[in-house]
Amino acid sequence: MRRSDIVNLCALAAIQVSNALVPLVVFPYALSVLGAGQYSKLVITEALMLAVMSVVLFSFEVDGVARVARLDWRREGRELSNAFSTVLCSRLLLFVVCFVIAGMARPFMDRVSSDLLFAWLLVPLSYALQANWLFQAIEQNVFVSVITVVSRICATLLIFYFVVSPADAIWIPLILGACYLSAALCALGYSRGVLGIRVRWASLPEIIESLRYGRHIFIGNIAVMLYRDSNVLILAISYGEPTAIAAYSLSEKVVKGVQATMRPLNQVYFQKAVRTIGSDRKADRDTLRTMAAFVYPQCVALTVVITLVAVFFLVCGDTLEEMGHLAEVREISTLFAVMVLSVYFGIANFMLGTVGLNQLGARRCLYRSILTVGVLSVASCATLSMGMGGVGAAISFVFAEILLFSAIVFCYLHQSWVKRSPIA
Repeated sequence: MRRSDIVNLCALAAIQVSNALVPLVVFPYALSVLGAGQYSKLVITEALMLAVMSVVLFSFEVDGVARVARLDWRREGRELSNAFSTVLCSRLLLFVVCFVIAGMARPFMDRVSSDLLFAWLLVPLSYALQANWLFQAIEQNVFVSVITVVSRICATLLIFYFVVSPADAIWIPLILGACYLSAALCALGYSRGVLGIRVRWASLPEIIESLRYGRHIFIGNIAVMLYRDSNVLILAISYGEPTAIAAYSLSEKVVKGVQATMRPLNQVYFQKAVRTIGSDRKADRDTLRTMAAFVYPQCVALTVVITLVAVFFLVCGDTLEEMGHLAEVREISTLFAVMVLSVYFGIANFMLGTVGLNQLGARRCLYRSILTVGVLSVASCATLSMGMGGVGAAISFVFAEILLFSAIVFCYLHQSWVKRSPIA
């Protein structure tokens, strides 16, 4: 591995580790201070925010990287600026639409939940402005990793300082959103000042075309949101017990923290897979074997991470519970043990599906599979959580990833079902 690859991987790791650690530190603290009732409102409105973020991110974390990765960004500055500006304007337009819809829903929400939701909206706004996809595509992640880590540390310290009672719940999304937004503005300034990006207002036809092109990935992202980020909402509606919601929420965040530690490897192998596939291959058994070679090393690394997390629960779980910092440790550990299997299938689904089938022109097959899985996941979560609470939601979480993996492999093995889509 080249020195530049190692530096890039370390920078990506710093971004993902900081993003993963913030919820793992902040939310247990929030539960201990706010209590299950206020905490459940915090995570329910956070789930709504994640739905907004799925809309704002749209398909550009995949499309943007694939488009820019083919450019010589030092020589093709104009094309790079055009891609950057189109994505930025598209995301801002999507954010405005979501903000208006949230405003229309405000009269139907209680005051606390409404205030929390609008504070949370600072987070998707920051992601609309911060073009992580660009830095990943051109493999220039050091600066953005520094500002990301600093902003996350500042957010955590400020939350510890300001959040000392249940009445301080609003400070959590406000502080997180403000710190994330500050980092996004710094990254935007770096893009213009150092990378030479010339930001312009993209025309409406350009925006519409970019949204049209990425609609399959976006529909897939929405379906992914249904089975990865909506279980808290479904659990709140079907079961409603604040303690169960709190325990499931924290176990889900631990699982997502484990997933986040794998993203640097995801992103490194993303680039390698795109270059390996090229534009002349199709979804078949040979390509499946080629793509599987990018999955195996990530699964080995994942096993190491899971082992470390399991050791932490075994060694520190009773201590945390006895000290009163986290009363739900045993329930969280149980739910984590159920849900962690999903991370293995999640890695395979990203490489074989999001990367593989997208680049192989099999978008329709992929998004139909994801949409079907999303709908089935909502139904299974609502049914299982009604009788089993958080355990039912956890089983549904794993079921969705396994089902999606099966559908993606089916797309490779049965080429006649795959209808090719154009690749930009």
